[in-house]
Amino acid sequence: MSGGGSETYMTDFARMSDVTACELLSVETTICNPNEALLSKIKVGDVLVVSQEEDDELCVKDGVNIIGDLNVPNKDNFIKCLNEGTFYVAKVLSKEDGVCKVMVKSQHL
Repeated sequence: MSGGGSETYMTDFARMSDVTACELLSVETTICNPNEALLSKIKVGDVLVVSQEEDDELCVKDGVNIIGDLNVPNKDNFIKCLNEGTFYVAKVLSKEDGVCKVMVKSQHL
């Protein structure tokens, strides 16, 4: 199946299942500028909250405290979707030598 067919499928899927483009938005990235004390408490499999801070930066929280920032290529899309009410989480995929990889996606996926 070509890339174009895949896009069409996703659009049709979203239309048929009432899934929005915001709910399909996801990215694998690392936590930037982490708070080392908070980072040391999380483990693989943990689910963190994604939020937008006042300076239009995306960050991950343990529920209350900011663990670090997220640097994603489509940040403006995530911010737009957050402002429209989509809730994103970041699932911890790996954590090694202070580098923490997460998968950011809608809570509904």
